[in-house]
Amino acid sequence: MIRPLSHNQRLIWHMQRLLPPECPLYRDSIVFRILSDYDILAVRQTCHWLAERHAALRTTFGIGRGRPVQVVREAQKTPFVIHDARDLNEGEFRAEFERQATRPFDLETGPLLRANLFLREPGRHVLLLSFHHIATDLYSSILILQDFQMLYPRACREGTPPPPPKPAYNDFVSWQTEFIESAEGIAQWKYWQAVYGQPAAKLSLPFDQEPEARIAFDSAAVTFSLSADLTALLRSLAQSLGSTLNAVLMAGFQVLLHHWCGQERFHIRTIVAGRSEPSFASVVGCFANPVSIHADFTNDPTFAQVTARAREAVVGALDNQAAWKRPGIARSFYRRHVSLADSSPVPIRNA
Repeated sequence: MIRPLSHNQRLIWHMQRLLPPECPLYRDSIVFRILSDYDILAVRQTCHWLAERHAALRTTFGIGRGRPVQVVREAQKTPFVIHDARDLNEGEFRAEFERQATRPFDLETGPLLRANLFLREPGRHVLLLSFHHIATDLYSSILILQDFQMLYPRACREGTPPPPPKPAYNDFVSWQTEFIESAEGIAQWKYWQAVYGQPAAKLSLPFDQEPEARIAFDSAAVTFSLSADLTALLRSLAQSLGSTLNAVLMAGFQVLLHHWCGQERFHIRTIVAGRSEPSFASVVGCFANPVSIHADFTNDPTFAQVTARAREAVVGALDNQAAWKRPGIARSFYRRHVSLADSSPVPIRNA
């Protein structure tokens, strides 16, 4: 069955073709540590059932009439490879695990789900499920994890029939196409046109060195935690401002960026689940949607005013995110606010 791609999938498909094959940017994984006795045949059967149950996991991507298309296969076995890692030290095991986790996927031939079982000492076996992001997102990983926990006990019982399939991701693609052309979709499109009708230059951050005009993937993440006392204070502040904790944190981040760059208007991208209809809640697929949050520091606002503006922008983005991927809006955003330099990891000096 040949179907068009969703707007999210089109972006990933084009980006994947621009990247070197070995680039691991769009690879996702779920890792299980097996602490108890297990049935290896049942583990294998469960992995096969996942692909039977979710059409996105047995879909490949090619070109039809000059455009990218997805081909949903009636059946596709999940590659299941067993690795004897009992004689590997920790460094050797991690190296082999990383190699398997980052192996490239072929979008045209698939499959876009594969399983690797690493046999170690009892209580330390590891199961690695790997996916391509064009077929899944973070919420899909949660659904797959829940399904695995539900299916494995069934697979342990011989003669148990396979579970019924879930609704297909292509139902969402059809819905998205119809929605964008509907009156509500056009109204959402006009919302984003209005957002980008306001002047907002790309952030001029204070770099220690000029970023190179190249795509790089050797960046890093900074993880930190807020204390219970500070979290309680933030919740109290949000309540006093008639806002949410999310809006207060967004406002704080906007204030930091405004302090660094001094610009009155700019945009911040954030991720929403993208599952606009309840019927898509249990569907595995690429739904996650990066939307733009407008920051407005005109007329020297107080923090309460910044928070109110941030809350309005967050609510507006959530209410209108279904039409965010309309091609004209996406092209406008990337043309005006994104350059190759944005992807380069560069240190920011203390401000």
